[in-house]
Amino acid sequence: MIGYRYRRDRQILCSALAFIAMIATGIYLQPGFRPLTAEVSGDKALVAFLTPLLKGAHGHVAAALITPDGVRYGLWGADYARQYEIGSLTKTMTASLLIDAIQRGEVTPTTRVGELVPELVGPARDITLEELVSHRSGLPPFAASLTQKIAMLTAIVRRENPWRYDREDLPKMINLARIPTVKIFDYSNSGFALLGLALERASHRPFAQLLEQRLFAPIAMSHSLVAQETTPPDAAFAPGWSASGLREAPWISNAFSPAAGVRSTIADMTKYAQALLAGKLAGSQGMTPRFATDDPDSRVGYSWFTTQIKGRDIIWHDGQSAGYAAVMVFDPERKIAVVILSDTAWSVIAPAIKLLLSTPSAVKENQ
Repeated sequence: MIGYRYRRDRQILCSALAFIAMIATGIYLQPGFRPLTAEVSGDKALVAFLTPLLKGAHGHVAAALITPDGVRYGLWGADYARQYEIGSLTKTMTASLLIDAIQRGEVTPTTRVGELVPELVGPARDITLEELVSHRSGLPPFAASLTQKIAMLTAIVRRENPWRYDREDLPKMINLARIPTVKIFDYSNSGFALLGLALERASHRPFAQLLEQRLFAPIAMSHSLVAQETTPPDAAFAPGWSASGLREAPWISNAFSPAAGVRSTIADMTKYAQALLAGKLAGSQGMTPRFATDDPDSRVGYSWFTTQIKGRDIIWHDGQSAGYAAVMVFDPERKIAVVILSDTAWSVIAPAIKLLLSTPSAVKENQ
């Protein structure tokens, strides 16, 4: 079912998860907790439908319902230009870049990553790009030394940016991983970080430039970017909130930017969803389910998941950072999509799925 989360990137160590859960429970009712804003705008029927489903959000939320008849928006304390961290939804964009690179003849699905990243040693060299993009590489959620894992967990507890690893660090981290002989589905941030590095090498362009030139610019996503240490302050972006209502540091993902580094707006993400629905992006081809996952109801394509829900094949991906949550879901048969962005690290998958399956019967358009 859709409630099964593929976000193993938040499962670095089981003991650490238990520790963080205890902290979250203890601070939930402390002064940092705040409710969803009462300032709303957009389509009244859409707002009325979603508001009861967004009780875990503390600040700003933006939603878009995309149908063949057009786009309907709902905004809670936000405007169309507000930027959100989209977390792992970035992976779908990296997947689009891979398909684009295949079409350009820069790589093939079976290109071995070691051909592009010669710093790799051992079994990691033989991982193919298709295995990376479909989470079948054998790489764990986060390949790192014990010291690096502890440093990441410490940053998470302190509500600091945990992604402080650069491109030079990444091959060394990958070389620490134990690659199983028999590879099965295992959701991997490290795999997508490595895929992004390989695409950089193949195109001779930094990842941020590659994404701007081959995805953002062609569909006029003019307010989207890869967050970097040099990104200037912008009034359109502010730190988000933990699920317990505490401010969280923004994520600068550095070497892991291809896994979770993009900031975007509801207007831009609507353009992205529309382009995917219309087949105007290379990434549209990656939405086709190809491989098994560890959920019998779901399959994975090039980053995108397809799950059977109430007899429908729903294509989806979500994202979550320390202070943000995002989701994009599609019903390809009806050519309908839903996008929800929130500045609270509280999952918005369930509201998006309920809206998608209810449309148009339960959400009558506001006249």
